[in-house]
Amino acid sequence: MSETTPAGPGPDATPEEIEADIAATRARLAGNVDALADKVDVKARAQDKVEDVKVAAQARAEEGREKLVAGSRQVTDRYQGLPRPAQIAIAVAPVVLMVVLVIRKIRS
Repeated sequence: MSETTPAGPGPDATPEEIEADIAATRARLAGNVDALADKVDVKARAQDKVEDVKVAAQARAEEGREKLVAGSRQVTDRYQGLPRPAQIAIAVAPVVLMVVLVIRKIRS
């Protein structure tokens, strides 16, 4: 909006030149008004920001899902070679630990 305004038609301008200058001025003013309206439309700017945050959150969630799947595959591959009793012990150990902790908490 710091653009300099071009000089209007000279004193010896034809009606067509004056009309063309008026049309150009109207177009510039309309553009300036639209730009100002966009800047002061707080609701639209807030909605744009919400959309940006939503897209970023979805991207992070997708990244987290991919990491979870990769980690799951890694754990599966790591423990798949173990004998069956070791696999069962690894699966049951957290449950036993939780039961022991709950019983201790109840008794204290």
